[in-house]
Amino acid sequence: MEQNLEQLKDRKVLVVDDDKVTRRLLSRALEKHGYAITVAASADEGTDVINQMGSRSFVCVVVDYRMPGKNGLEFLTWLRQEDETLSVIMFTAEGDKSLVANILREGAVDFLEKPVELNNFKKSVSNAEIITSEKRRLADTDSVVNAIGEDQLQLLGVNNIPDSHDVEICYCPMYQAGGDFVGVFDTKGGGKRVIAGDVSGHDLRATYFSTFSQGVLRGMMNHDASDQEIFSFFNKFLNKEWNQDTTAQNLTSVALCGIEINPSVHSIKVVNSGFPTPYLIEKYGKASPLGIGTGPLGWFDDDNFEIDIIKGPEGSFIYLWSDGLEDFASSKCISVFALAYKLLSTEDPAERKYILREATDDVLLIKIDINKSESGEALSTEIPILHERLMGDQLDLVDTSQEWIESSIRFALPEIASDKLYDLMLCTREALLNALTHGCKGLPDRYSDLTVTYDSEKQTIRVRIKDTGDGHKINYLEDANNPEREQADSMGRNTGFILLRELPDKIKTENRGRVLTMDFEVVESAEKLRMTIN
Repeated sequence: MEQNLEQLKDRKVLVVDDDKVTRRLLSRALEKHGYAITVAASADEGTDVINQMGSRSFVCVVVDYRMPGKNGLEFLTWLRQEDETLSVIMFTAEGDKSLVANILREGAVDFLEKPVELNNFKKSVSNAEIITSEKRRLADTDSVVNAIGEDQLQLLGVNNIPDSHDVEICYCPMYQAGGDFVGVFDTKGGGKRVIAGDVSGHDLRATYFSTFSQGVLRGMMNHDASDQEIFSFFNKFLNKEWNQDTTAQNLTSVALCGIEINPSVHSIKVVNSGFPTPYLIEKYGKASPLGIGTGPLGWFDDDNFEIDIIKGPEGSFIYLWSDGLEDFASSKCISVFALAYKLLSTEDPAERKYILREATDDVLLIKIDINKSESGEALSTEIPILHERLMGDQLDLVDTSQEWIESSIRFALPEIASDKLYDLMLCTREALLNALTHGCKGLPDRYSDLTVTYDSEKQTIRVRIKDTGDGHKINYLEDANNPEREQADSMGRNTGFILLRELPDKIKTENRGRVLTMDFEVVESAEKLRMTIN
């Protein structure tokens, strides 16, 4: 008897209808099938019942469309705002068929015409109960995931890394909780140690393992565990304990990357298992890859991890990111450096999420400053927007890469004027053609590096092109009185050089023209604006 009463308690249906006979008929029909019925004679009474008993007390609401005062559609609209998980069935008269679209649009799970056919009514209520149960299960799961996500952020310490002004972290999980994690720690030698992880998959199992991993990582780091010990622990745990069910379709693996900066001996140590290659950003914004990566942990039993030590690094900071960043940049046809700059220059977390709203994976981005002045300022303010290498025989890629270069710059710096970007793109194309044709001479064993950086203090974009060729006999850009240059210009063979001399705000060459640097001011100076007006 107690079990039956409890069952009735959990299967309550609210019937809202101004007709007394209909309320009694529907109530009796549902009570025979184990439902407990609460009735209301109007939309206002139905609202009072929901407010008093709570929407979660009911598995379904049945409401008539035509009632005195507020109609059923108005009640449905209000109820959807209160609880989207509670299923609603609406009765309509034969003349109300034109309302069906609005009823379904507002979220009713079914509509039935009067007079009610009881068998159809019982089936509709039973289906509505199932829908309500499933929606609430998913809502409860979301609530749990939200709580886990909050715990993750707390463990991750994105907004609360003590005494770690040298490290910036941007973390945007695809859902409320994600599979990426990171630990940041100070070393005894006054350096910095960062270990980042990316758990495979996007389900709750991956989320749970990520949260577990953050706790394990913090405990091991606090006990001065070496990279070898940390990587070995995760690898053995995955292979021998976590992935015991070898018949599972998706076995868990973890990509892990550790970076340790030792300022006393001027070195960077990198251990990478499955993570995208980190980059050292050098003084002028050049991006150099760090370390040799291997497969993710959990794939093999081998515990021999590659440890790369880079001595005497001349750089300003290090970029480390998960593959979610690379995947999103690729989907948008932009440089990964442009995306990294955009995210780190956007301080509002909500705006970051909006930028990554179409991401198909968690995005973790870490910036580690390694060289600062005594005042704490970075030694170089140039941040890379893109970095690309073209081999000497890849002349055909100059034009095809133009859209990628332009999209990257527009994405990172939407404030740049269209005419300024046009000049930049024109000069970049001419400079690349010159570097590959005259510098590399079209040879496949030579190459040209293109680096585009942005200086936020000077509000200037710098384009730097360096080739491995022999250089020019004369400086076509600076030797204005050289007869050879005048002759070349008059013959039209160096029209590109004329553009390069005239369009950039500043230009210089180094090493017999092997290095070309062009500056373009994103925002014109007040002096230039006055000269333009006058």
